[in-house]
Amino acid sequence: MTPEPTPTPSPLFDDLLALLPPLREMQQRHQEQLDRYRDADGEPIWEKIADYEEARRETAIEASDHLDTLVPRLEQLVADPPLRAHTVLVSSSSHAVEDDWRLFIVNATDVPDAVRVLQTLPSYQGWLREEYPLGHYGVDPQVSLERSYAGAGPSNAGTDLRDEQARLVSVRPAPRSRPSAPPPNPPPSTPGRSR
Repeated sequence: MTPEPTPTPSPLFDDLLALLPPLREMQQRHQEQLDRYRDADGEPIWEKIADYEEARRETAIEASDHLDTLVPRLEQLVADPPLRAHTVLVSSSSHAVEDDWRLFIVNATDVPDAVRVLQTLPSYQGWLREEYPLGHYGVDPQVSLERSYAGAGPSNAGTDLRDEQARLVSVRPAPRSRPSAPPPNPPPSTPGRSR
């Protein structure tokens, strides 16, 4: 009997897996916070009920805030066209050293789209102002399209701006729709009949 080949993970699978560790960490931390006020059976200790309720409120608020970025990230993963993680390499101001590049991770359709998205994010713009202050002549940031790539690469390999990107998408106003056409004129009434 021939063993079945191991399936190759897809970019979508990788992106979904990347969302789980922070969720698991938050869940664990929340359980530990609430367990301080529970007995061995997991029930709230009556004498600590006010502290338990306060901890529940705090953990619920944090979870809700996290959902505000998680939902837009999930929406980006199922968007049409699909938005996937892309890593963009940008030279630092001291790029006299050949490999002095910063990696930025955003969701985009392709590398050129990732560069466009990156340039709109406040954290990247702040980095540019720090790295290339006014009066810093002769050196401009260089984006390496050839070395930028689809995917997020190894963990902690770059500055992941996907949460910031998702937050910005979630607070943008909905696109305005075109005004609908006025309703058609009602048919003329028959004389002697009221409408």
